[in-house]
Amino acid sequence: MANTTNTQFHSWKPEPLVRGTFSILSSCLITMTLCVWTAVHLNLPTHKKESEQTWRKIKWLITALLAPEMVALIAYSNHRSNTYYRSDHDDPEEANLNHPPRYPWTLTHSFYAVMGGFALDTRGIPNFLPGNRQRVVVKGEGVHYLASRMPHLIPDMSKASIKDKSKANSLTKTIVCIQAAWFCVQTFSRWSQRLSVSLLELNTLAHAICSLLIYFLWWDKPLDVEEPLLIQGEDIQGTVLGGKMIPKLHSISMRSTYDAGNLPGSFSTIPFQGHQSMITNSNLNDSFVIECGTCPAEVNSLPGMFYGGIHLTAWTRTFRTDTQSLLWKLSGIGIASTGLILHLCWAVHLGFQDMRTRLRGSDESSDAVGYIFVFFAILLSLFYLFCRTYIIVASFMDITHLPDSAFEVPRWSQYFPHVG
Repeated sequence: MANTTNTQFHSWKPEPLVRGTFSILSSCLITMTLCVWTAVHLNLPTHKKESEQTWRKIKWLITALLAPEMVALIAYSNHRSNTYYRSDHDDPEEANLNHPPRYPWTLTHSFYAVMGGFALDTRGIPNFLPGNRQRVVVKGEGVHYLASRMPHLIPDMSKASIKDKSKANSLTKTIVCIQAAWFCVQTFSRWSQRLSVSLLELNTLAHAICSLLIYFLWWDKPLDVEEPLLIQGEDIQGTVLGGKMIPKLHSISMRSTYDAGNLPGSFSTIPFQGHQSMITNSNLNDSFVIECGTCPAEVNSLPGMFYGGIHLTAWTRTFRTDTQSLLWKLSGIGIASTGLILHLCWAVHLGFQDMRTRLRGSDESSDAVGYIFVFFAILLSLFYLFCRTYIIVASFMDITHLPDSAFEVPRWSQYFPHVG
């Protein structure tokens, strides 16, 4: 007997044109997690302290979560340094034509060298290193020194072999980039169709854009490499000591300035900094304090302006209260302007010191000005921290107060492959 119920059948049923709160929240969290987790490319861990790498990873993940544009600035400065390094280090075999041809030196090799991928190992030969250490990391400058004088000491390794040590291949990076790009395009399409965008989506958009930039700059940088290539042989003693690769080993390089939480200099060990020792017993710590100093002040200020500017696109948005609206605007302006204000104040401070030195022949009277600058910098940093915290907290609180247009979905985006 035939079924008499009024069941309607469809040859093709389009996706619903609305989304729920869970869809918004899950899409943002998944995109943010992928961007943060895979974008942080740490340097190699200290020998026999590999377990501490987990804590370094956690610290930098928190940094990437709170300040993704700072990680992008590190990637830019790191790429800028290594591009210059590669141009001066393209063909290490040319320094000694008596040796057989070697694999070409690529940007991947430069990244690998600067992140601590080469280490001197004295096992099997008389130990000449201070403190009876058997292994020390060769900094980028040290690798350049060896390549120009004793290229046969550097392990001959292809680009593919170095990438094989990475924990993420091109396919993994491509998937993350597709997800980040999808989120960016979806947000832009919502703006073009005048659909509401949640504050959490704005925050996630900043992470997605920063991740795309980081991957563009760090595409050739290996991820989570744990063991360096060892430089061994009887020649290393004469090369290291005779070439003065360790002029400050006893006073600077052998200190355990390891903890990334204290933001010690790591990328400060980029090539061609002659005042630095060329080797260190510690890992090359991941820090942006000195590395960002290698960029012009205007470049250092741009990431904050970008991050704050994205959140200021919600300037005309309706908030629950006028106070929340005011705090959001102040936070966006604070993040966007703090870096530039600090650079301007520092320039004024230096100019004032120079002026007083020329007029009086001494800068002792400028100490008070220096204290004022430090006090102002501390206050500005606290305000900056407040702005960061409020932006994140308000983004998640906003998810419970969204207009109807925030749940509408652009038609095309339903058929675009993504995770969410």
